Amino acid sequence: MIRINAIPLIASRTFLPRLPRTVRQYTSYNVAVAGLTESQEEFRNVVHDFAQKEIAPRAEEIDKTNHLPEDIFPKLGEMGLLGVTVPEKWGGLGLGYLEHTIAMEELSRASASIALSYGAHSNLMVNQLNRWGTDDQKSEYLPKLLSGEHIGSLAMSEPNAGSDVVSMRTKAELKGGKWILNGSKCWITNAPVSSTFLIYAKSDTSVAPSKGMTAFLVERGFKGFEVGEKLDKFGMRGSPTAELFFDNVEIPEENVLGQVGKGASVLMSGLDLERLVLSGGPLGIMQAALNLTLDYTHERKQFGKKIGTFQLIQGKLADVYTKLSASRSYVYAVARACDAGKVSRQDCAGAILYSSDRAVEVAMEAQQCLGGNGYINDYPAGRLLRDSRLYTVGAGTQEIRRMLIGRGFNELATAEDIRAYNDATINGGVRGLFYGIGLSLPTHYILNSRVTAYRNLPSPAKAFGFVMLIVPCMTITAEKSGEAFTRSQYEGVAKRELDKEAQIEHERWQSLSSVQKLGDWARRHKYGLVGASWVGSLGVAWALVNRNKHQTTSQKVVQARMWAQGLTVGLLMASALLTGFDSSKTEDPRTPHEDHTWRAILESDPHLNEEERKRLHEIKRAVVDRKEQLVKEASNSVSK
Repeated sequence: MIRINAIPLIASRTFLPRLPRTVRQYTSYNVAVAGLTESQEEFRNVVHDFAQKEIAPRAEEIDKTNHLPEDIFPKLGEMGLLGVTVPEKWGGLGLGYLEHTIAMEELSRASASIALSYGAHSNLMVNQLNRWGTDDQKSEYLPKLLSGEHIGSLAMSEPNAGSDVVSMRTKAELKGGKWILNGSKCWITNAPVSSTFLIYAKSDTSVAPSKGMTAFLVERGFKGFEVGEKLDKFGMRGSPTAELFFDNVEIPEENVLGQVGKGASVLMSGLDLERLVLSGGPLGIMQAALNLTLDYTHERKQFGKKIGTFQLIQGKLADVYTKLSASRSYVYAVARACDAGKVSRQDCAGAILYSSDRAVEVAMEAQQCLGGNGYINDYPAGRLLRDSRLYTVGAGTQEIRRMLIGRGFNELATAEDIRAYNDATINGGVRGLFYGIGLSLPTHYILNSRVTAYRNLPSPAKAFGFVMLIVPCMTITAEKSGEAFTRSQYEGVAKRELDKEAQIEHERWQSLSSVQKLGDWARRHKYGLVGASWVGSLGVAWALVNRNKHQTTSQKVVQARMWAQGLTVGLLMASALLTGFDSSKTEDPRTPHEDHTWRAILESDPHLNEEERKRLHEIKRAVVDRKEQLVKEASNSVSK
């Protein structure tokens, strides 16, 4: 075996185990910077350990053989990772898109191609079925998709309808109670191994392309349905891809996903979340590239030193780390927004646009740091670079993502809006003309009759002064009219957004049980309840202690305060328990730990910002300190 400075070429067998530090010591997450909660960090560690044990050792073989191992998906199913966003009632984990993105990142860190197939299955297929499927459809398809017994695919792209997806030619016609599907699809991830497909087709060619599309659930065994040969790709070789062909495929009516003719809504809403979740892929590739580069540069020696001590190499490492950290922060922030119901098409596109470009740059830097070793397939640098290129063309090209972001800035400026704006400014200018004439005529009459100097001016000079009064009136009125129109447009958009939030809040309220509604009401009026509880408890406590004839008034006051404090805290704890508080996680509320009691009570309240949470923590701390002080005063009174 050829060696370069005693560094073996086969990194996976002899090079990596001799490193002075572990990968996790080099690349541990800063939880405070990543912004993950304790449960999210625990979830990431579980996925990481699974991926490094079950997938990472086979990544090189998977790439060389261009084969997806059959045991991977059942193992992912056992972990529950195939249904991260699916509610627990259907067999999923019931988590959010941030956790889904984290899973995508950690699997990509081990093998980007396995993660791509995972993302196509868990997000493009399973998540869409969960969001749009009927209970019967979920009952029929989700169990096997979540267990990994069946693999799913989404079929959207066609030979002549890639970025311009609404121009697809695959058609579905309703005949005799069944939909007849004809056409073809290409670039379908998981197609060679999938059992269930989500197919988009034109169901009505008489309307606009975006309004005549329908989504269908199609099984591999349907007559007339064929899968083409597996494609030999440049990268992502462990993620099988093929074409699909439909020749009079009969689909039952109950297999329509969503509504007939509303497939565009299913498709477009899914694309935003697809871009977000797949953004975890570039993050994992960058993390793997950073791991590889750090390991190599802290072992490889030149000029008697490890090359990681050279400033040029350190600069490259700094760039790689910064690009990864910036990408991760952006992607995680967008995922949190989506979990809060704020799905932004611009930011979902921006997350994968930015992270995928950075992943290519980071992979190239890793290859450069490895020098000649980075150019041979005994090291994973080449595989990381090849895999990273998929994200610049897959799930929408970089150009389409830039178009979506740019177009988002002009959503208000439609042709109709521009015409309305022009009409508003023209009308304002006409009004200004009449205002100017109305102001100029009296002014001219007064000056001409009372000011001799004005009366002696030549007529052109008087006409010029006449015009100079009219023009500013026209200009000012036109500008004000345009501003008023623009303001009304933004106010309309804001009102629609507020109405949408109000509708979401109303639906959330309707879905709560009576106890949850009571708890929600209590959280909204927490300050008033604390005050009322204190006053009421103080009154009850005073009535009780006042019966004791052997105590002084000051002792009664102290004891009443203590009882009132205890009753108030008890009421708050009872309210917290009714609303889902886990008493097994209680800690001293004055400790700076993230999961202390008071913060745990309020953790699930979506109506509190960070400032309010800190304020409530201060209140709780003051309450506890005051209670201890009262106990000491009572003890001193008794001893005296």
